[in-house]
Amino acid sequence: MPGQRTALEHTLILLAILLLAPLAVLYAAGVPKSVTELWADFDPRKDPLAAETLKAWEQDGTVCRIVRYQVGVFKGAPAKIAAFYAFPKGGARLPALLSMHGGGQSAGLDDVVTNARHGYASIAINWGGNRLNFGRTQVTCDGPQTDWGRLEWILATRSTRILCPASGEMRRP
Repeated sequence: MPGQRTALEHTLILLAILLLAPLAVLYAAGVPKSVTELWADFDPRKDPLAAETLKAWEQDGTVCRIVRYQVGVFKGAPAKIAAFYAFPKGGARLPALLSMHGGGQSAGLDDVVTNARHGYASIAINWGGNRLNFGRTQVTCDGPQTDWGRLEWILATRSTRILCPASGEMRRP
């Protein structure tokens, strides 16, 4: 009938509304439209760094440390990242390297020791929260490590288990 919409037209209109509605919400919420806007209210000095050395030792002519520092406060709880830090013994004002591990992995001591043996100050941050990877050394650290506090995505994955193909065990990713 002229002037009346068909079921297909109603469905298409509903689909268009459902697809466009999230865009309207994003723009209405004042989403930053540039990098400058995104960081405009950020003051890196607002929260304390609260850096701490959890362990220190020497190996292969390098000074090695396990450090931990605060990256912010989320929902009232501090979030802290652990890292390996190494530099040549006696070194000062050195060039520096940052080592970033891939997803599902952890910071590796071997990386920073190798870099330090080549004359660099080097840090490998353990952003993912897995246990630190001590590689071939006999050094261990059972103390505190990365702790993301109350971040929802971390809380959700703490109970997640996956099957490890090599051992057949269920493990935390």
